[in-house]
Amino acid sequence: PGLRLLDSSERTNYPLCLSVNDYGSDLSLMIHSVQPADPQRLGAMMQCALEQLTDALAHTPQMDVTQLDVLPAAERNLLLETFNQTRQDYPTDLCIQHLFEAQVR
Repeated sequence: PGLRLLDSSERTNYPLCLSVNDYGSDLSLMIHSVQPADPQRLGAMMQCALEQLTDALAHTPQMDVTQLDVLPAAERNLLLETFNQTRQDYPTDLCIQHLFEAQVR
């Protein structure tokens, strides 16, 4: 399986709608979302979570659900590396109050 985006004439008033269709041996996910939510990103996260849950149920049913790794590698990298780049060079010869005053100006 994989993530498959479908065109549909379905409409909803909710900002996020996830439909799961069970075909017996396969599932399909359809996500409708409003901006800025990205349906492909949300679909990838949901697919990863379902794959991890399925694998755990089949192989390690005693595993606590909080131990599942439900983020795709790309999403984990985005959250931990890209969004978390907080390193900032600043002048080391100024006191904190001078840096604060400069930012206020």
